[in-house]
Amino acid sequence: MQMEQKQKISTLQAIILVVQSIMPTAVLVVPSIAIGAASQDAWISIVLAWVFGVVLALLFGSICMRNPGVPFLTLLENKLGRTVSIITGILLAQYYLATTASILRESVNFISEQFLTKTPVIVLAAVSLIVVIYAVSHGIEVIARISIIVFMGAIHFLAIYVVLQLNQIDLKYLFPIAESGISRIIQGGLPPYGWFSEAAFLLLLSPYLNKPGHSRAIGVLGVTIAGGQLLVIVLLVLFVFGPELPKMLSYPTFAITEIFLERIDILFICIWIATMYMKLCIFFFGTVHCIVHLFRIRFEKPFLIVLGVLVLLTAIYSWPSNASISEHQEFTSFPFLFLVNALLPFALWIGLRWKGRNNLGSGGS
Repeated sequence: MQMEQKQKISTLQAIILVVQSIMPTAVLVVPSIAIGAASQDAWISIVLAWVFGVVLALLFGSICMRNPGVPFLTLLENKLGRTVSIITGILLAQYYLATTASILRESVNFISEQFLTKTPVIVLAAVSLIVVIYAVSHGIEVIARISIIVFMGAIHFLAIYVVLQLNQIDLKYLFPIAESGISRIIQGGLPPYGWFSEAAFLLLLSPYLNKPGHSRAIGVLGVTIAGGQLLVIVLLVLFVFGPELPKMLSYPTFAITEIFLERIDILFICIWIATMYMKLCIFFFGTVHCIVHLFRIRFEKPFLIVLGVLVLLTAIYSWPSNASISEHQEFTSFPFLFLVNALLPFALWIGLRWKGRNNLGSGGS
């Protein structure tokens, strides 16, 4: 653990990690959910969700800057006491473990449905976890370096994806604007808002930043880049399919490449799998980080296998079908994400500010 604490990542690497903590799962699921709720106004839902995401990113950055270079749970212990640190650590460890399992389940479901239909799901999940455990065992610096390469590939593919669809675009599908009503637009923005809140991973990145003073900028830029990508994808799905067909498709983003761009659909799958591996690495790292600091484990590498088995069993048995994981993403995940990534950090931020003012008052007297 001491050696890992010496690892440092650049501001750019941190921004890309924030993007990768949001995008891979959102790119497949959000278009159908947002369009299903808000129809042609789904793009407005994405914009509103992005605004809330930026506010949260500023909150995360403010917490990181209160004690740069110190792990998040250690900061809480120093400022708010061991009890607060333990409660927060348990909540975060459970959140990162459950989210890692859901990401794993979603990724193997997609792979199994689309092109490895005869391979058992448990085999796909186990192979994925072996790769993730190997990456996490080398620390956040290795994950950050790989994330840059994967992100560049994803951006180039997105540009190709958009250019090849230009002749399919029909702007009429965006009108009339705001016909869905504010309640439907807000409803369509709730799941994307949940995904944007996953930028809370920035809190765990704090001790590894070589420029902690850039924490707010890292959060805002990460959420903005992810929001821009998601907005482009939702608009493209609307332009090509209209507001009705995506409601009936599980993966409308992939359906475009499968129907209209058959020769590059395998490229989409390869890029997406690479980004999913990055998100799995990020959240599995978060799980390990929280448990190691919560229980003060000195040598975490042997513990990775135990956690990996726990994630595997959770992924396989908590959501036995594609319908169950889809229902979880649409209805259950948002309250969970809102509690852990919004309400909890906000309460801790208030506590840290209150404690800081009390300390200043005591020093002045």
